[in-house]
Amino acid sequence: MMRFHRSPERPGSSPALPPGLPSLATVMAVVMASTGPLPVLAAGRNLATTGSTSAPMTRLDATADLLANQDDSKTKTKDKDAKKKNQQQKNQQQKNQHSGSGSSSHTKDSGHSDQKQNLNKKQRERIYEKGYEDGKDKGLNRGYKKGNEAGYQEGFQKGKDKGLEKGYDKGWDDRKARDKDRWKDWDSNRWRDYNRRNRNIWTKRVVINNNYGAYPGWARRSGWYNNRPWGGNWYGGWSSPPWGWWAGQSIVWGVTALTTAAILNNAINRAITQRQTAIVVPNSNWQLYYGTVQPVQNSGVTFAVNNGYGTYQMEADCEQGLLNGDVPSTAAEAQLINAACQVTYGRGA
Repeated sequence: MMRFHRSPERPGSSPALPPGLPSLATVMAVVMASTGPLPVLAAGRNLATTGSTSAPMTRLDATADLLANQDDSKTKTKDKDAKKKNQQQKNQQQKNQHSGSGSSSHTKDSGHSDQKQNLNKKQRERIYEKGYEDGKDKGLNRGYKKGNEAGYQEGFQKGKDKGLEKGYDKGWDDRKARDKDRWKDWDSNRWRDYNRRNRNIWTKRVVINNNYGAYPGWARRSGWYNNRPWGGNWYGGWSSPPWGWWAGQSIVWGVTALTTAAILNNAINRAITQRQTAIVVPNSNWQLYYGTVQPVQNSGVTFAVNNGYGTYQMEADCEQGLLNGDVPSTAAEAQLINAACQVTYGRGA
């Protein structure tokens, strides 16, 4: 019978481990690398239950896998924490930026307000004066342009009116001079020949409403010469008419004057009082419908007159003393011109 003898153990040495188990150093390494109880227990259990037939490298690989898994878990946890921390830092940075922008805007507004508050009284007055002068200059320029245009138009119109009046007066004076010169060389024989032509002035027969109530308002009140819508008051006031033909014709007719304004005015006033529509033309049997007179331009007049056989419309030129465009051929025609012109343009009594 064979006997086995165990060699004596050296003092201070560790007892020998059975074959197939990891060394004590390996176990301690696993324990030191682990931070929790579960990996150690799992490793110990794995070590205790592992058969003796397993190879030593297989158990080492299992231990390495446990350590690797533990490291991966730690790495993932650290990465997750790092991401969370980075996100928190980004959020904080954005919040700080937004807060900084508002603070900057507020700072700018405050700075602008402070700048306005820091303007002293003299500076404010200088700014005000500059704005005032700029506004005044702009207003002056616009006003000057507008006033210049308006003034030009007003001046132009006044100049035109004055020129027209001056030209009219000059033309009137020249025409009067020409009219006088026109018949200057006419002697009595020539005028008698002119009057014998038997010119017919009764050519334009008309029908009028000779009802007194149909007359215009100015012709139905005493003082009618002041109520004419077109004015007048320039005709008459002379001892003899200023017409160029008057001197020669008056000699042939044997008259020295025409009926005065006072006589004609009184005749019209009596007709108004008696509500009559016509007055008798002096030195004739004709009747002038005084309410029918209508001014033509500045010195003409149209009117209606009855000769006992009918009513006719005629026209007179009060400046030249013409009846229907010609020199009258009888004294009665001259009296008709004078009466119509007195009603239309004559002065009051």
